[in-house]
Amino acid sequence: MFHFSGLENKQRVIKYDDYSYIAYRTFLKYLYTGVIDLSCFKNELELLELSGKCCMKSLERDCIRGIKKKMTVSNVSSVIETAMKCNNEVIVYNFCFFFFYCFFSKVLYL
Repeated sequence: MFHFSGLENKQRVIKYDDYSYIAYRTFLKYLYTGVIDLSCFKNELELLELSGKCCMKSLERDCIRGIKKKMTVSNVSSVIETAMKCNNEVIVYNFCFFFFYCFFSKVLYL
């Protein structure tokens, strides 16, 4: 899950600043409670990235479920961008393209 180099093995504190505090806090809360309580769509996308990086399939599934409910014409491009970053073809093929298909004319004029 986590791979540390020789230098990190000798440090007492390992600093991770790839993601926001909110994403890490929600990640840890999910580990202990199984609950995701994010209101900001951007943070949910960030949590999806973090779940992929840490190989947390259950968190990834729950993030996808939440993102799917909140996806709109204005944020579908952000979802695709995040999915491509995470190499998550499931998101792109299963519901982003379906979303494009259903709302093609609205997405086209953005």
